[in-house]
Amino acid sequence: MELNKEELMEMMSIFKIESEEHLKNLNKGLLSLEEKPGSKELLDELFRTAHSIKGAARMMGFSKIEAIAHKIEDIFGLIRKGEAALSPNDFDGIYEGVDVVSRIIDKISSEGSDQDIDISAVCGKLAAIAASGVSAKAEESKISERKETIQYKPVAGKTPVPEMKQPEETLTADKSAPVSFTEDDDDEKLSDQQEQAAQTADENAFIRVQTRRLDDLMNQVSELVTSRIKTQQRLIDLKKTVDYAGEWQQLYERMKSLHDILRKKLLAMENRSQSKDDAAMMLLRSNWIQPSEIKYLLGSFEQSVDKIHIIVDQLNDIYDKQNEDNIRIGTIVNDIQDNLRIIRLIPMSTLFDLYPRMVRDISKAQNKKAKLVIVGGETRVDKKVLEELKDPLIHLIRNSIDHGVELPSEREDAGKSPEGTITLKAAYVGNMVQVDISDDGKGIDTDRIAQIAVKKGYIKRDQLSDVSRHDLISLIYHSGFSTAKIITDISGRGVGLDIVKANVEKIKGTIETFSEKGKGTRFVIKLPLTLATTHVLIIEVAGETYSIPIDFIERTLRLTEEELHSSGNNPFILVQDKPVPLYKLEDYLGNIKQRLKQKGLHKISHGEKGARQHLMKIESNKVPAVVFNTGSRRVAFLIDKL
Repeated sequence: MELNKEELMEMMSIFKIESEEHLKNLNKGLLSLEEKPGSKELLDELFRTAHSIKGAARMMGFSKIEAIAHKIEDIFGLIRKGEAALSPNDFDGIYEGVDVVSRIIDKISSEGSDQDIDISAVCGKLAAIAASGVSAKAEESKISERKETIQYKPVAGKTPVPEMKQPEETLTADKSAPVSFTEDDDDEKLSDQQEQAAQTADENAFIRVQTRRLDDLMNQVSELVTSRIKTQQRLIDLKKTVDYAGEWQQLYERMKSLHDILRKKLLAMENRSQSKDDAAMMLLRSNWIQPSEIKYLLGSFEQSVDKIHIIVDQLNDIYDKQNEDNIRIGTIVNDIQDNLRIIRLIPMSTLFDLYPRMVRDISKAQNKKAKLVIVGGETRVDKKVLEELKDPLIHLIRNSIDHGVELPSEREDAGKSPEGTITLKAAYVGNMVQVDISDDGKGIDTDRIAQIAVKKGYIKRDQLSDVSRHDLISLIYHSGFSTAKIITDISGRGVGLDIVKANVEKIKGTIETFSEKGKGTRFVIKLPLTLATTHVLIIEVAGETYSIPIDFIERTLRLTEEELHSSGNNPFILVQDKPVPLYKLEDYLGNIKQRLKQKGLHKISHGEKGARQHLMKIESNKVPAVVFNTGSRRVAFLIDKL
């Protein structure tokens, strides 16, 4: 059946996703195989992965990918059988084959064709690796057999002379050639494993969903959240009505005694008015409200009070039921929102697993020894966050290798291990995720930073003593600021770090650097878990309403005058026994109405003055404040209202 264009695009998308996962596993497995050459489990996994790539490529008709994958599969097949061995240089050839496959996939995805890519060289190299691997294994086997077949036969009066025993079987020319497995054999071997895996795959089964679909769902849930907030507000309005009706009940209770007295007096007046001799009373009756009318009025009042009691009971019942429904809806909405957020989150290992190969290649090219240690790869973040983090991490890791980790001889002279260690770590910190990139290299030379800062005019020479080490290091994020004497193709410490910072801040993150000369450098990146939704704190400043993302808010406070301190012209407060500088947010945001007033375009009304005076009267003893935290720095701002 011929597929239409949309179906072909869908199949290509699936093939690309699956192949990229397989290629990532190949890179990861090859790195492990270099450390554990004889691991049967690794060889089995690598063989199956290459076989999967080959099968998928054949199904899609991508013959070049199929040919390369088949060559790689042959190599692993020979090693599994014990008929070949890999030398350290052979791994470079296999890595090259993996890279060519990746390039072909990208070419087909972007241009729809791989005609411009020639695979003859890489296929020849892979075939040579298989052949040399078989030859090396055969030579190794011959040497081993020779050692085992040496027998000593002592002859009287003579020194024992070793006698060589001819091996019973030697490797023929045919056996030295690369072996290709037939598809029937491969499929038969894999079918049993696939069948067993399928039995336990149901609970771990997954489907691919376009990110756009998840975004649409998240937007709809956000609308649902907004509706829930509005419902909560309606509940507050209803509570006000209930309270108002309750006040009406209380008012009646206070009037009830007066009501009873009036009824008694009215009854006495009726009894007295029955005496016809009382001329004054007769005159009063002719000019005053009739007792029957007062009785009707009192009766109507009593009936209205009874109805008020019923209304209050009904309002309370409605409020209780609405409150229960609102709590239930809130729980459901929160669960849906959390589940959708979790669906969007993917483990950091998806990105981190790309870097060990990069560290290996760059270290080898620079004659350095470096290993990448990954911690917290299971930490999950939004796919969008992960995509935007890829380039900054590449730059920082390359920086660590190029200008952080020293040459093996330099490290040994400094009393370090010849192999440097770069650590890539991810962990949750509050409602954010923190990514650390650290190395045990030579660190950042702050003395050189100070020299360049003075030379470029960032700092005056007489101000150097007042600048902290942390502030000096932060200068590397300025555009064009570099301490590298020689700018390499790999990186330059400081070159491009302004772009790194810009990319991190683009996804609402922060980056800080800590370094100690001779011991290493550590970059700390803090990021939100997701960009789909943002929780904010609503504040009021100078009559204007603002929203602040809570990711950067450490806490909110209500301060008394006794809690405000000053040191010269710098007011501060104590938070966890540590001084935090204090400012008025209005001074930095600016008062829109005040600016208009200065231009004669706005006059504060009596109502606004009254409201402001009323607010200050209520909160005169406590002033609201917000404490911001951006990494290692904290600052507090006074505001008008939370």
